[in-house]
Amino acid sequence: MIKQIFNEKEIRFIEKDGEYWAVASDVAKALGYSHTPHMARLLDVSEKDVHNVDTLRGKQKAVIISEVGIYEAIWNSRREEAEEFKQWVKQVIKEYAKQRVLKVMKRSEC
Repeated sequence: MIKQIFNEKEIRFIEKDGEYWAVASDVAKALGYSHTPHMARLLDVSEKDVHNVDTLRGKQKAVIISEVGIYEAIWNSRREEAEEFKQWVKQVIKEYAKQRVLKVMKRSEC
């Protein structure tokens, strides 16, 4: 799990099947939703899943959303911070992708 901070809110990312997914409740908070299920029900079923996530109370099941799902949530949001969050997500995921490519290149050099 990779943790990032957006406007003092923690966003947790999980790598699943070579793609980065975010914990839905974190995305909901960043976009100003008071109730995560309100945001999640607007997303395509294929863009969300359940994953075991480490929390202060140990491992718990949490809804996660794909990169496309994150953009869907942003698109559905009417909040001002949605555009800023979109730009931030694009940068974070681009950086993760770069790091993954570098790891693969280093392994192939060995």
